[in-house]
Amino acid sequence: MRNRRGGRAPIVYRVVSPLGMASKGDVWYPVADTDAGLRTFRVDRVTAVEIAAHAGDTTEQAAARCVAIGHRLVALLTGFIR
Repeated sequence: MRNRRGGRAPIVYRVVSPLGMASKGDVWYPVADTDAGLRTFRVDRVTAVEIAAHAGDTTEQAAARCVAIGHRLVALLTGFIR
């Protein structure tokens, strides 16, 4: 995932394992596990998302994982958009 911090801070690339979404007022935050522990990120500051394959995955396993993650993201974002 790539996100930018507040102000003019540079865009940062992070490897995350998404867990869900949280909100505070009108602001939504993806909740994710990172190397530094659990983190939240402002959804309006996320600039890109890339789904990475796991080591040892076959092409079929990687594709199935991408589809499953895609379905989960759509479900999360559908709730966000409404």
